[in-house]
Amino acid sequence: MSKKFKFIPYNCGAGASLSGCEMGPTVLKETVFSNNLWEEFYYNTEHDKSLETQQSSKERIRVIEDYCKKIVNDVEKAINDGYTPVTIGGDHSIAIGSVAGLAKAKKSSRRTGLLWVDAHLDGHTIETSPSKAIHGMPVAHLLGYGFDELVNIIDNVPVISPEHLCLIGGRSFEEGEIRLYRKLGVKLFLMDDIKRMGIKNVVDEALKIVTKGTQCHFLSIDTDAFDPDIAPAVGSPESGGINKNDMITMLEKLRDANFDAIEIAEYNPKMGKNDGMTRELIKDIWTILSKNKI
Repeated sequence: MSKKFKFIPYNCGAGASLSGCEMGPTVLKETVFSNNLWEEFYYNTEHDKSLETQQSSKERIRVIEDYCKKIVNDVEKAINDGYTPVTIGGDHSIAIGSVAGLAKAKKSSRRTGLLWVDAHLDGHTIETSPSKAIHGMPVAHLLGYGFDELVNIIDNVPVISPEHLCLIGGRSFEEGEIRLYRKLGVKLFLMDDIKRMGIKNVVDEALKIVTKGTQCHFLSIDTDAFDPDIAPAVGSPESGGINKNDMITMLEKLRDANFDAIEIAEYNPKMGKNDGMTRELIKDIWTILSKNKI
């Protein structure tokens, strides 16, 4: 029986350092996912104003909280209606809401497996972040570290446990993130590990972690995980990323793992000389993960 999918937009860039990600869902709906499976778009009138303030300002936090609570409700509704939710960013602060939404729907807080594919580790707190941008903090918030408004997005407990979290593709990070993950025992497969072990072995090991002792499973993909040669229009491009062949191999294995919810974040139409290349990559990602041709 094939899955039914529901696309849920996060047209918010308040967590990012640069504007543009908030346009991602609209552009993708018009050019890639032009069908009737989208949830209604939600626009917060404070959004543009918030982008003019400092990265971790109360205004930005309030906007992100507002959008993430909407995402929680949309994800929960999609699951209850029999759909597999596919949340589309927007910046990666989307995950605070989307992972929490899955945990709420499945009543699985601290038993939700999370596989995070990203060039960055997104494990900063306000104390460790050089940029103070919240899109570098969503994993920390899901683990229970950060602003109370975002940590407690559904309950007064962390959404995920460290033993059920695995990150793939990291190559740009700071010592503060590494210290937190080492303290918690979170497993990281950096780009050096992918080159040493091969992508198949990395994915196999990652899936063991996110499925052991968990009730449901979430796949979050930041488009900057992939090399800028194939994904130039992303919020924070970093050289030396996952190449096209490894991407295909990885996604085919992840597709067969049957995740309960999927996320694609940080597509930025304003970045890169050819954002059409990144749109095509996202189309390829979706085609593989869904077994559907667009």
